Amino acid sequence: MKFSLILSTVLLTTPVIAAEYEGKNIDNQKFPAKAYYQKTGGVYDVMVEFKGDRAILYFTDDSQVILNLGTPRISDPNNIIGYGRIGFIPINRRFSFGLESSDSNNDIGSPTPRTAEDVWKIQLDPNNL
Repeated sequence: MKFSLILSTVLLTTPVIAAEYEGKNIDNQKFPAKAYYQKTGGVYDVMVEFKGDRAILYFTDDSQVILNLGTPRISDPNNIIGYGRIGFIPINRRFSFGLESSDSNNDIGSPTPRTAEDVWKIQLDPNNL
């Protein structure tokens, strides 16, 4: 009885994913950063908060965008790649909820943005980590 309870707990438990840099958990902390958005070609001063395999960019006008990270392990703080589109909220790794209406693919259940235009490059000062 105990063995089956332990086994079912282990099998049902989802591994915890945390964003990390040099083995240090950096989840739920905000860091000043620069964010380059491929679609606009703009570089923005932002605050970035990591949450597992996602990053939330907070802009100076109080708007934000949620990105799916290529990987939660950050090896180069000057080259953190994320995927997302302003006006989209990721549901999971495959789907997002689109709030913008610039084309017909921005509905509930539309694929998570993964085109070249949806790429963000985040740059952090390693001294802040």
